[in-house]
Amino acid sequence: MLARTPVRIEAAVARLRAEQLLARPAEGVWSANEVLWHVRACADVYGEQVARIIEEDQPRWRHVSPRARMKRIRYDELPFADSFAAFQQQRIELVERLERLPTEAWQRFAFVTTEKGESMLTLQQRVSGMAVHEAIHCGQFEALGEIAANWG
Repeated sequence: MLARTPVRIEAAVARLRAEQLLARPAEGVWSANEVLWHVRACADVYGEQVARIIEEDQPRWRHVSPRARMKRIRYDELPFADSFAAFQQQRIELVERLERLPTEAWQRFAFVTTEKGESMLTLQQRVSGMAVHEAIHCGQFEALGEIAANWG
């Protein structure tokens, strides 16, 4: 699923012109560029967590919100094509890394602290959660692509 995310996004936005990538189709609905901003911030945060689970023995961290990352790193200020190309490259590297892992590595874990306490997060859970989250946003891109057919 992670490898398919860039493919789905690319197909969904293929019909969108540059100005449509930046336009919000309705009040309160993110533009394609804003959805990409969110997806990239999540990929950054979750990718860092994946790396730590792989590289460290039982790492510990405090929960980090991808939305907090969005406030610091303004991918929405980049041209869509440049931002998407960076996301594609980041995803290729992540998928290649994951494909090289031995089966037992998927059970490696971290301890994550939230306001509710500490919980265990396996590599399998982190990657699966990332893929499911991205699939939702791919649906947003696909809806924006459909809406584009009706835009002027």
